[in-house]
Amino acid sequence: VLIQFVGYGYDKKHGIAQFLADGIDIWKKKDPRRHLVLMFHELWVTEIPFWRRTYWLKSSQQQVVSRLLKLSTIAVTSNEHYRSMLAQVNSSAKIQVIPIGSNFSGAQPSSQRDWRSVSMFGLSRLDTIKMHSKLLKLMSEQRLIDKIVLAGASRDDSMDKILLKKICPDTPLFTAYNFDSGAIPELLQNCGLAMMNAKSEVIAKSGRFHFASSLGQVAIATRSGSPGAPLASGQSFLEYDPDDPNSLLRHLSDPFELEKIGNQAHVLESTYFSWQEIAKEWSKLLNSLP
Repeated sequence: VLIQFVGYGYDKKHGIAQFLADGIDIWKKKDPRRHLVLMFHELWVTEIPFWRRTYWLKSSQQQVVSRLLKLSTIAVTSNEHYRSMLAQVNSSAKIQVIPIGSNFSGAQPSSQRDWRSVSMFGLSRLDTIKMHSKLLKLMSEQRLIDKIVLAGASRDDSMDKILLKKICPDTPLFTAYNFDSGAIPELLQNCGLAMMNAKSEVIAKSGRFHFASSLGQVAIATRSGSPGAPLASGQSFLEYDPDDPNSLLRHLSDPFELEKIGNQAHVLESTYFSWQEIAKEWSKLLNSLP
């Protein structure tokens, strides 16, 4: 049995997934020849303030992960950071890293990429704006930003726009909502930069990162730790340190360097992160089972 586990966020409607571990335990005991391959797309909540309900669920979520890891013949995750976290939970567990890919892997970089156009994606746009507010302000002051494109799922974006107008009042705002893989808006395709609230150490599991890379855009993530090979800051994406926003200005003011980084990101997306390569890795893993 192959299961993809997305632990946190599940609690909002269904509580903690203890029953999943209970059921798999019973299933395996009925026949010792049964094997479980569990893909840990997420583990447990981190850096949540104590007044949020999810904070108090962390220990229960960790218990579920520990039980599922013990029950797995092989555990899989999408990045080295999660692999090391799982190894700390159970040092004897078999854990393999297999990346996830982009649903837009056939996309091609636009010849009109504008390195002063920034896209912001998803339901977490407000968090992205807050996280990169110092950098956005600096880019506005240094005239390194010409437009911002709010993209992804359509929702109430009034707070996004209010906050952006406070940070960079002279920058035009555009929207590109609710599109599919066969109809990416030209406005979005031509963006050169993609800001996201992902941390660098787990950027490989971000769908927004893979989308940006497939279009040859330069993703900007928050500095936290190494994402592991083949990704590297300054080569296939950029890291932003909120305590030192000036550190990115040299990169952002050099369109030739940005084009080089964007092109390298696209190459990785169409090779290492392609579904063909990922399928090969999964095939090898499944064929290795007893």
